[in-house]
Amino acid sequence: ADKLLYDLCLSQGIPMLGICGGAQFLHVMHGGKLYQDVDGHTGDHNMYDVIEKRVLPRISSVHHQMVILNDRMILVGACSGKSKVRHLNPTLRDEGSNRDVEAYLYREPCIIGIQGHPEYRGYDDFAQWTLNLLHKTLNENPDLHYLKGHLRIKPELLAESLAMNEQQEITE
Repeated sequence: ADKLLYDLCLSQGIPMLGICGGAQFLHVMHGGKLYQDVDGHTGDHNMYDVIEKRVLPRISSVHHQMVILNDRMILVGACSGKSKVRHLNPTLRDEGSNRDVEAYLYREPCIIGIQGHPEYRGYDDFAQWTLNLLHKTLNENPDLHYLKGHLRIKPELLAESLAMNEQQEITE
């Protein structure tokens, strides 16, 4: 069902938001990879807003998988040194201090991923930060336009995203 919804949104140019597992799903669907298990993300911690260059003092963190930064995504939120051991698979792991991805954007096809849970009670600053990110990404995005009253990705960019997605499926 998730794949069908992703394909529908992609084909119609509908911007997508993923929270926690949804962020990981969207990242993988867009060609990204995941750490299969990470430590240090089972409680509150701070996050650095890469765009506004400020620290959010408390975000929720309950995930044991995590998106791996790649060159196609825009890093929006990160925390440094929270995880010390990141498993790529049962036998291969990455150790040491790292910049953990907490929030990201894919410009094409307008994907927003948030690894924490801004909807949890008691995370008002994180919830407001997430709403602000959504507002900026959707309302100030030159790649989007209104089509019959609905916000959509511009047709020329949508064609590029669909072609990129098809190429990815062929190579997998």
